[in-house]
Amino acid sequence: MKKTSIKPPSNEEVKIESEGILVDIDYEKRRTIVRQRYEWIQIINDLLIGVWFASGSIFFFFESWTILGTWCFALGSMQMLIGPVIRIFQKLRVKDT
Repeated sequence: MKKTSIKPPSNEEVKIESEGILVDIDYEKRRTIVRQRYEWIQIINDLLIGVWFASGSIFFFFESWTILGTWCFALGSMQMLIGPVIRIFQKLRVKDT
């Protein structure tokens, strides 16, 4: 059996060679950072969707604000489409790192 050799940590990455296979340890770290960034983007998107729909609901209580409420619902609905797009970009980005 071949011995495992570990390079000392550098500023960028740590690689381990075992049985002729080079494993990039820093890959998981980069992947985690990308996931965390996209998770925050998704949280902000979800929060804004809630604000649009809550505002629209409140505006519908007053007849003079109904048009604005309708626009809030429309914006919230359109923003709901952004969620899957964010997840697609996250999957593509994690795949590339």
